[in-house]
Formats: sequence, structure tokens, C-alpha cells
Amino acid sequence: MSAAPRQLSAPSGRLLAALLLLGGAAGCASTSRIPASYYLQREAIRIAVIPSGNTTDFPEASIVFDKAVEEALRQKGFQIVSADQVLTYASARGLSLRDLPKRKASEIGSDLHADMLFFTEIDTWKTSYVLVQAKAHVAGVCRMTDASTDALVCRLRWRQEQASGGGSLGGLINAAVTAVADSAFDKCSRLGEHAAWMSAAALPQPGFAPRDAPP
Repeated sequence: MSAAPRQLSAPSGRLLAALLLLGGAAGCASTSRIPASYYLQREAIRIAVIPSGNTTDFPEASIVFDKAVEEALRQKGFQIVSADQVLTYASARGLSLRDLPKRKASEIGSDLHADMLFFTEIDTWKTSYVLVQAKAHVAGVCRMTDASTDALVCRLRWRQEQASGGGSLGGLINAAVTAVADSAFDKCSRLGEHAAWMSAAALPQPGFAPRDAPP
């Protein structure tokens, strides 16, 4: 059951746009300007992580990102309904993962006893090779929806890039043949995990106004 709302000091009426610069890789997680209202007045928030939509060539990317964002949200103090639990719920009701974003958040939230739903669409998860440089690139969009009102709480566009060079052209060609899969998945996995943590970090703490909110 969702915890009863606890009224705190009056929060800001919106989340301000935020840009997080990530050390060691170029990337960002940015929030759109949206109403915070009731969300910021709750102390205990239960978030259902909906299994990520994924249009890349790496279906495993969804598992990597979902696991990372679940742990990141737990570290921030949220209660979590895991993506695996949501998948079990959908299967029991004869729903596909594509059906979930089309359903009302309030219906899913009621079934899962969740206050918020966290959706992700992963659209880039790849490593490309240009001359003697390998470049990993991951990107996607997260959004969180209030399960009691169907209102959009937060929408974040995230991306991570990391370039590395070295070796001769011949060595690079060999690497492109023998290590594309490993490099693409392993390197992108690290970037995807980082993006998940940064996306969670862009959310306010449960029951508190955003860090950058005006007094």
C-alpha cells in the first residue's frame, strides 16, 4: 500500500532544467520544466520501474539500464517495484511490454500499489569505429508519471559518449571483426549504468524540494 502523504514545507511549483556534467565521459541528464506539486510533499514514494523499451540491436541493454536505475532509486530513498516484478505482473494479465505505456498510469499503479511509474526508452547503444578511434554512445529518454493523477512528474533525456583510440589501422580492423560485440556491449553497459545513476540523481529526494529550486 502507498504511504499516506505527509505535508511538508511548501515546495517549488516546478523542477528547473538541470544539466549534469559527467566526469570521464561526455554526457547529460536534463529535466524538463514540469509541475512538482504533490510529488514533493510525500515522504515515502514507491516507484514501479517499467521494463525499458529498446529499439537498439542489444536487447540486453534494457536489463543493464533497469537494474542500474533500480539500485540508484533505492539509494535515493525510494521504494521500488522492480522491472522483473512488473514483467511478472504484465505476463499474468496477458499484457505485452508494448501495452504498458498505453495503459493509464493510475490503473498500473493501483495494481502494483505504486505511487509513480518510471518509463525508459533506449534508442542508442552502440560503438562506432572511425580511423583509429572507437566511440561508444548510449542515449534514451526516461519519464516518471504520477500513478494517482496520470500527470507527468519528470521527463529526462540522457546520453553518454566516450571515445578511445590506440593501435594501428590494421589492429583496428581486426578489433572491429573480433571485438565489436564485446566492446559495444561492455563499454556501452558502463555508460548506460552511469546514465541510469545520473538520471536518478536528477530527481529530487523524496519529500524535499529540488536542489536548484528557489526559496
